[in-house]
Amino acid sequence: MQRALLLLEAVARLGPGTTARAIADYAEVPPGTAYRLLNLLVGDGYLVRIDGLTGFALGRRAQELAGQVGTSRPVAVSEVVETLRIGIRHGVHLIDLTGPVPCWADRDPDHEVGADEVMLTAAHSSAVGKLVLAARPELLTGGPLPRLTPYTTTSWPTLLEQLTDVRCSGLAVDREETVLGRVAMASAITAVDRRLTGCILVTGRRGRLDPDEPAITAPVVAAARRLTGWAGVSGARALPP
Repeated sequence: MQRALLLLEAVARLGPGTTARAIADYAEVPPGTAYRLLNLLVGDGYLVRIDGLTGFALGRRAQELAGQVGTSRPVAVSEVVETLRIGIRHGVHLIDLTGPVPCWADRDPDHEVGADEVMLTAAHSSAVGKLVLAARPELLTGGPLPRLTPYTTTSWPTLLEQLTDVRCSGLAVDREETVLGRVAMASAITAVDRRLTGCILVTGRRGRLDPDEPAITAPVVAAARRLTGWAGVSGARALPP
């Protein structure tokens, strides 16, 4: 038990994506013993595998023990998000869009988001950004669209066509347009007056997350619709600059 706790402490201190070898060295636990205990901790939900299964991060059970899982959200919202997380094998995050900039309301503790801030702030390429632009056309400047990856849309007619689809479906997609190797989809959450207040963001690796697969899109859209009326959480805390 003592060695298992040392391994958990090592992951917490070294950060997400730490390899088994680095964890064993930091905790001064023999590699063979460390590998066996790490597998047990993953099986029990205290750790999760990330970075193509080569690294580790704290799992939900460890974060709950540390008091890191937020408790400010209404129970109904938590139930919808957690149910979706159980149902699909990808990162499921709740995003607050009521403030001047998008912010994380609830990151999936079992799925780290690579290059996470640009996944929220790249307006013309990220799934979250497209939702915001579709809901607030006054933000469309007509200026140059920076190319972040070879797949980034840099044509205004193409982007406007995408935004029209987003308005109709309430679903935006990022096909490696923001970060190479990362795919994302965001489903809009609206207040009772149809104002955009947030979204459910699903993230995954290329080849694993298919944003055209109905088995994925249907439950995500259904979950977002169940959250209609959510007012977000930005009003209760300061937003990043």
